[in-house]
Amino acid sequence: MSSTVLPERFSTGDFASWLRHFERCASAKEWDAATKLVKLPAFLQGPAASYFDSFTADAKSTYAKLTDKLLQSFSPSAECEQFYFQFDEQTLRPGEDPALFLWRLKELLESAEPDLSDTAKDALLCRQFMKGLPQNIRLRLLESNATLNLAEMLSFSQRFRALHCEASRSAACALLTHAESGDTIELLQQQQRQMEEQQCKIANIEDMIRKLSVGQDHIIASISTQDQMEDVTTLQGRQSSAASGATRSAYCS
Repeated sequence: MSSTVLPERFSTGDFASWLRHFERCASAKEWDAATKLVKLPAFLQGPAASYFDSFTADAKSTYAKLTDKLLQSFSPSAECEQFYFQFDEQTLRPGEDPALFLWRLKELLESAEPDLSDTAKDALLCRQFMKGLPQNIRLRLLESNATLNLAEMLSFSQRFRALHCEASRSAACALLTHAESGDTIELLQQQQRQMEEQQCKIANIEDMIRKLSVGQDHIIASISTQDQMEDVTTLQGRQSSAASGATRSAYCS
């Protein structure tokens, strides 16, 4: 069966992904590094074959040197930036298994930086995995433990998604059961009546506030008018007293 396991020919595109497929095929056929060095050029065509022909003898002397050189040729800075951009934009899709989401992140990161250390890869994967989770899962994850490793984050996300799906299915079944028995319509009607009652109460309270506000304005206006009348009466009394005094003074003279 292993004799039929062969990678497809590669011309251009994502060489890092193709190389990982080549490695799996080589492992299935039990090729060592020397055999892979001989076999790999036979699967190159088009631009890939042209790159290979342009390499120095030293670049083609070992399998590691050859694959590094090919990776550099098909992952220039512009392509790396594009892979990083795609990596940074990844999010967990609705209904998607978090393990598949993590696999997509690993593929893009490997294409962007195949020579990145495992520690650096784990740090970037943890950051983007957390960033790409829905808010409800992300918040629960932070509440549980802010220092989880990648495997623990994946396990937590899978458990949370499974429980959430189960709760959604239970709610849907309950709603269907109520609908079949007619309880749902009655419940909706009851909620509608309660909302209408609440709206009436709010309207009555607003009306009372308006009446109190108008009554308060009348009271203030009345008090102001009464104060003005008292001021006028006092002034008239003072004027009358002054006039009487003036008359007595004139008479005495």
